[in-house]
Amino acid sequence: MHPIVVHGGGPDISSALKTYDVQSEFINGLRVTDETTMQVAQMVLIGKTNKEVVSLLNVNGGNAVGISGMDSCLFTCEKHTTTVDGEEVDIGYVGDIVKVNSKLVRNLADNGYIPVVSTVASDRQGNVYNI
Repeated sequence: MHPIVVHGGGPDISSALKTYDVQSEFINGLRVTDETTMQVAQMVLIGKTNKEVVSLLNVNGGNAVGISGMDSCLFTCEKHTTTVDGEEVDIGYVGDIVKVNSKLVRNLADNGYIPVVSTVASDRQGNVYNI
């Protein structure tokens, strides 16, 4: 068995946004993600939550390595929109995965590592999204 952990971090993002006094809004259960919110989400998902999961796995006998969907273009995404009352609504830097480059994850798993992937990815133009 080759486990792969993919995590989000909504509660951690919400907490960090409060710390930085950034208002957070949800539409259809999705966080509206402007540039500031995306910067905080990226910091939290990659720099905090991912490393906490890696540490937890490692202290319990795992051999975990933290990566994000941006590393080695693991995930490529496109902008996601949602519909409210029949109208398409722009919710900012929220993306849908459209391509997976599994080579990095396979290499890690095949060599005894547990890849721990944070849900941040880039589109084809390099814009960063919460996925």
